[in-house]
Amino acid sequence: MGFRVRRTKKLVTLVLISSLFLVVLFRCSRNYLLLDNFRTQKENASSKTIQCLSELARTGSSKRANEFYDPSIWKTFLSFINGGHGDVKTLTQSLFNIQLYQQCTKNTSIDHDVPLLHEVEGSLFPYMDFPTLHNGDIQDFWPIHSRFDGSTHRGQVLEFSTTDNSFIGTSRIEFNISKPFWENWLVSAVQNGSKGLVMSVSDYQVADSIRLIRVLRLLNNSLPIEIVHKSDLSENDQQLLIASARESESLDYPPQELWFLNVKSLLKDDYMAKFKRFSNKWLAITFCSFQTPILLDSDTVPFVSLDTFYEMDEFKRTGTLFFKDRSFPTSKLGSHQINVLKKVIDNCLGIPLDSKKDLDLLNKRLKDDMAMDAVESLVTKHQKHYMESGLLVLDKQKHFFSLLVSMMLQFSPIQEYFYGDKEWFWLGLLLSNDTFTFHPVEASNVGALKDLSTPDSAQMCSIQLSHTDIHGNVLWLNGGLSVCKKACWGYDYTKRKDIASRFESVDELQKHYRSPVKLENVIIPEVNKSPWSQNTECAGYNYCTKYKKGEYGTLIEFTEHQKKSYERIVQLWNDVI
Repeated sequence: MGFRVRRTKKLVTLVLISSLFLVVLFRCSRNYLLLDNFRTQKENASSKTIQCLSELARTGSSKRANEFYDPSIWKTFLSFINGGHGDVKTLTQSLFNIQLYQQCTKNTSIDHDVPLLHEVEGSLFPYMDFPTLHNGDIQDFWPIHSRFDGSTHRGQVLEFSTTDNSFIGTSRIEFNISKPFWENWLVSAVQNGSKGLVMSVSDYQVADSIRLIRVLRLLNNSLPIEIVHKSDLSENDQQLLIASARESESLDYPPQELWFLNVKSLLKDDYMAKFKRFSNKWLAITFCSFQTPILLDSDTVPFVSLDTFYEMDEFKRTGTLFFKDRSFPTSKLGSHQINVLKKVIDNCLGIPLDSKKDLDLLNKRLKDDMAMDAVESLVTKHQKHYMESGLLVLDKQKHFFSLLVSMMLQFSPIQEYFYGDKEWFWLGLLLSNDTFTFHPVEASNVGALKDLSTPDSAQMCSIQLSHTDIHGNVLWLNGGLSVCKKACWGYDYTKRKDIASRFESVDELQKHYRSPVKLENVIIPEVNKSPWSQNTECAGYNYCTKYKKGEYGTLIEFTEHQKKSYERIVQLWNDVI
């Protein structure tokens, strides 16, 4: 009789556990409460983790839930374009799988059934070359660090001084096979508290990267620089970058602590080609050696010390610092796209965002005006552009799993809703229920004024997108420091009659496009009254803003001291390479 009672109790317990997970997986909006209850159970931690992973292996990480990770069909989900609803559930399930995996494996080791852990991780993150790691070739799995002096390190943690950021040595990565991979990575492969600059560079971005390094030296940068690639940066180009960072040393032009990180060994061959252009930035920020990286595009130009961004209130408060993009009222998401995004947000946060009450509820949860402004810009104004990702700061200890979510979104059925990587950074944080914020000053246009009809009105057109502090000082800009960064003078002269009429020859247009910009003023537009506009110069990459005194826009005129300081950076950027 006692045996039957014990057996019945075990069956009841199994039924209850299975029911719990069915409820958890039914709707992502209820996940957090259930997972909190799940974490508070007084069962053995290892046993609980195994149960959690077993459920993921059975249903959560099924092929249907993650099928867009298949390298042969990434970015080919036509059902989204055609209005299908099944993929919304697929995407939501995939988001929840990562979140549930995070909760399953948080601060725990797997005492038994390690193959189950590896099965789940291989399904959730199939682009990672886990077979090499798990088959005993662990040294071949780790990425390769190469320093400017020619030394190489593999399976090592780079360590930097917390006082002056100088390189002080390496230590061996202590990898625990019974721990989840990403927890291993953060704890054992990244120095706690480390800071540095990170760039994703292939052979195509070398010229601009050299220019950026020159500017960093002029600004007396002391932060280490890590250039991340996947064997698509040649040894010859690496030497050119090293020369730009180390040669012509002087007190006013200090050498840089330059590193290269080759992450090719971390990725499966089938997925290597999928990481291209913008997608490479996910590899750079995810696998870089720093806990708190500042991610830079190669054509980003800083005008202040990079340490400035670590000291900004937004970063100290949230562990993130994002900047706004140009705001185009005419660049809208379609109604179907908005509906899909709202469903995904609702499924993950439990807030449908269909009413003011919903928005107020989300506002209370976010507790950040700029984060809320980003959401409202999306769901109420249908704005397609909000974030500029030419420079951003993110604390990976606080927000690492949001990066995995963002990367998944970049390769998901909805990746074509936005341009490149930009919006996925903050949407990944939103869907992960993480804190984030934006610099409060609107994106601006920087250059030289073009006077209009009256002395109190002006227009400015340039390819540069600038970001200023609250006092009007330029923090950084994107787009380089020449009139046009594109080799498009032949096309523009042939195809654009309005441009050809202003230049005697294509050579004259080429000279104009390659000439340095003049940084004299900034116009911060008031987009509701006078929005950004696009003109035909530089293959359409030229944008205009207007100012009219007392009516719209903010005009900032640089002081003579600022102009001279900025001019030095412009000249350095445009020096012959």
